[in-house]
Amino acid sequence: MAGPKFRMSGTGTGDKAHPDPAIPSLSSLVAALPGPLLVIDAEDRIALASPNAEGLFGRASGALVGCQAADLFPDGFDRTPARALHRSGGTLRVAVSRRRLEHADAALELLWLQDVTERGSEESLRRHLRDLERATRAKSDLVATMSHEIRTPVSAVLGMTEILLDSNLDRDQREIAERVRRAGANLLTTLNDLLDLAKMEAGRMDLTTSSFAIRPWLREVLDLFHTEAEAKSLALNPVVSSQVPATVHGDAPRLRQILVNLVGNAVKFTHRGGITITADRCPVTDDLLFSVRDSGIGIEADHLDHLFEPWAQAGAAAGEHGGAGLGLAIARRFVEHMGGSIDASSEPGEGSEFRFRVPQTERRRLHAEPVQAEPGDGDPALTQSRA
Repeated sequence: MAGPKFRMSGTGTGDKAHPDPAIPSLSSLVAALPGPLLVIDAEDRIALASPNAEGLFGRASGALVGCQAADLFPDGFDRTPARALHRSGGTLRVAVSRRRLEHADAALELLWLQDVTERGSEESLRRHLRDLERATRAKSDLVATMSHEIRTPVSAVLGMTEILLDSNLDRDQREIAERVRRAGANLLTTLNDLLDLAKMEAGRMDLTTSSFAIRPWLREVLDLFHTEAEAKSLALNPVVSSQVPATVHGDAPRLRQILVNLVGNAVKFTHRGGITITADRCPVTDDLLFSVRDSGIGIEADHLDHLFEPWAQAGAAAGEHGGAGLGLAIARRFVEHMGGSIDASSEPGEGSEFRFRVPQTERRRLHAEPVQAEPGDGDPALTQSRA
């Protein structure tokens, strides 16, 4: 950057040299003009300063007169915005518009000033935000790519493990193969969660709208946990309100994943009693309402506020049960992406309840109607009138 413009041959900082005889006649004009103004003489001293310049530099206009311009603009003002010094020691960014004055043979220059310090900060913030957005997209792309690349061989390992389990193994061999299968399944779940999170952060998550029969759909979700719940002697209790029609509208795969995450957590942290999964419909808004209530270990109150954040673990007990802490974060992202909301309540030692609401994507009036018999839809536990 070029050095200061000023010639330093003046009498020095604060030297109150006798002003040019032409200066007094300009005083009233400078005082009447809007904005901070300075008039510089041939010796690069401040000959006049408008009242508005006082606030800009933190000095009275009388204290500015006679100062060297370099005392206010140490780097000069050939390039604008220029760096200016406030009396407090702070630095300003000042846009400078320069005009030569032809006045009674005096070599004067008018500096019209504008404080752009905040504007510069805003521009810097915008640049910083753009950089962060690019970095986030790059990270999401990397996570998505790596998740795909890792998921393929893990799926192959799981497939071969299933074939191995179908063969003639002794007890020890079967136990080892089962451990491999469980570890691989946990890893695949984490990879799928990472991939979904990366897609959402990159804005690539699209909803798929369809009509689906909610009762067999719910039964399919619970069938995934039948073996694990049976091993722990837990009851899985599905309840579908009579207010819910036989067919609803929404993103069935995403809703399924939300429930899988919630029910999976409930089964994991419940050691006695059971889990109740409820589906209902708001008669006013037509929204679908779901809840998952368990009789598990519960969650401390200070963990509830952070429960839906990525990588969050609800206390030491959660860490003992494994998991990456992404399931609830992804459930919240899915629900909010659908235009709904999710929350939780819990009592340590008594259990927890997770509730979420999602709009039906196809807006039409749905009346409560008798449930039509569907193939495999004869389970009375899936139909219940509620107040």
